[in-house]
Amino acid sequence: DKKRNVRGMGMMPHFRAISRLSRYILTLFAVCTVAVILVLKFNPRAVFDWGDVFVLVATFLQSFVLLFFVHWIFHKSDLSFDAVVKFYGAGFIIATPTAFIAEGILINILLFVVYIFYAIGAVIWEQPFLDWVARYYMIFWLVGEIVNAFVVAAITEELCKYYAFRFVEHPDLIFLTGLDRSRADSEALYGGDQNYAYNSHNVSSNLKAGDDFDLDQNIAAGYSQRKDTHRGKRSRSAMQMGFNRADGDEKDEEEVRTLRQRAAAITTAMIGTAVGLTCAENFLFVFFFGGASSGGEEMAILIFRSIFPVHALAAAMQSIGVIHKFLEPAGSKGGGRFGVGKIILPAVLLHGTFDSILMGINVYIESAWGAYYKANNGREPDDESFVPYNAVVVNVVVWVCICLTMLGGLVWYVAQNRSQKQRLKKLEDQEDHMLMELAAMNSDGTRKRSYVNPKMVKLGGRDDNHEF
Repeated sequence: DKKRNVRGMGMMPHFRAISRLSRYILTLFAVCTVAVILVLKFNPRAVFDWGDVFVLVATFLQSFVLLFFVHWIFHKSDLSFDAVVKFYGAGFIIATPTAFIAEGILINILLFVVYIFYAIGAVIWEQPFLDWVARYYMIFWLVGEIVNAFVVAAITEELCKYYAFRFVEHPDLIFLTGLDRSRADSEALYGGDQNYAYNSHNVSSNLKAGDDFDLDQNIAAGYSQRKDTHRGKRSRSAMQMGFNRADGDEKDEEEVRTLRQRAAAITTAMIGTAVGLTCAENFLFVFFFGGASSGGEEMAILIFRSIFPVHALAAAMQSIGVIHKFLEPAGSKGGGRFGVGKIILPAVLLHGTFDSILMGINVYIESAWGAYYKANNGREPDDESFVPYNAVVVNVVVWVCICLTMLGGLVWYVAQNRSQKQRLKKLEDQEDHMLMELAAMNSDGTRKRSYVNPKMVKLGGRDDNHEF
C-alpha cells in the first residue's frame, strides 16, 4: 500500500504517508518531551539541569538510532514507517506499564508464598529452622534472584512484548490476523498474487455459482504480475499512484512482498515494539530507579543499558517463532502448531540469563558489604573508595558473562534466521513453479501445445513463445 511503496523516494514520502494516528503519536511525543523539559527546568523545586536534559534526549535518541538502522537502512521497503511508529508506541505506552504492574503483582504473590512457608516452618520447627535459614541465607537469596530474573522479569516482559505486538493490527501485517484468508482464497482463483487455492470447496463453489471466467488466462495474468515485481518492489509510477489514491478505497493494493520480505516485516515490527519498551524502561531506570545522583551517573546507566540491546535481540528471537507460526505451512520443517510458549522460550532464556548475571553479582556485592559491616560492628570504611571485594575481577566477570550471553543469543538468532530464510526461499520457488505450471494449462486441465514457427524451423531453431 501507499505506506510501504516508497522505496528510493526519500524520507518525506514516508512521513506524508503515515496515518492520522501515527501523526497524533509523534505530535504527542514531541509535546510531552518539551513539556517535561520545561517544567523540570523552570520549576524551582525540581533538581534538573541541562545535563539531565541531555540525558533525557539521549534516552530517546538511542532507541531512534537503533530503529534507524534496523528499519530505515535495511527494511524500509518491507515495513512502512507508519507501522514502525505504531509498534514503537505499543511497546512504550502499552507493554511497559503492563509489565510494570504485572511484575509488581507477581513479585508480591511470590513474597507472600515465601513468607507463608517461612512462618509455617518457624512455628513447627522453631529455632532450628530459623538457624538453618540463616546459615543458608545467601543461597536462598541467590535462588530468589534467579526466580526473579526468569519468572518475574523475563517471562512477564517477553509476554508483554509479544502481546503488545499482537495487539496492533496493521495492514502491513494483516496476514497475521487471518482477516485476509477468505479474500486470498477467492482472489487466488482469479490469478491474484496469493498462493493458488487448491482448496476444492473454493474451486467447486465458484464453478457451481456459474462464474464466467477464464481460469488459465487469469492465472497467467497473476503470474505475470508477480514476475514483474522483483522482491516485492513496484515501479515508481505505481508508487506514485499509491500516494494519489484516496484513503478508504474499496479494494486495497495486492500483497506483492515475498515470504522473506513479510518475515523481515515481522522481525522489524517486533524489534520496534521491544525498542519502545526499552526506551520507557531506560527512562524509568535512569531517572527514578537507578539511584543516580548526577548527570554523569545517569549517563553511565544509560550507556550500560544501551550497549547491550537485550530486549531488541530477544524480540528478534521471538520473531523466528512467529514466522514459523504464520508463514511456514504445517507440513514444512518447523512449521505448523507453534504456541506462545515455544515462541517466547528462547527470548526468556536469553533475558533471564542476562538478568540473572546482574542480580547474582549484586548478591555477591551486597553479601561482601554485609560481611564487612558485621566484622567491623557496622562502622563505615575510612576510605570512601574502599570496597570489600576485588572490583576489577567483579567487573571483568560481569562483562565477560554478559558478552558471552549476548553473543550466544546472537549466534542462535543468526543461525535460525539463515535456516528460516532458506526454507522460505524454497517455498517461494515452489509457489513460482506452481504458478508457471498453472499458466501453461488450459481451462479444461490439458497442457497448452506450443506453436512451431515455420521460419524458425528453416533456420534450425524453434519458437516456443507462441501458444494456442
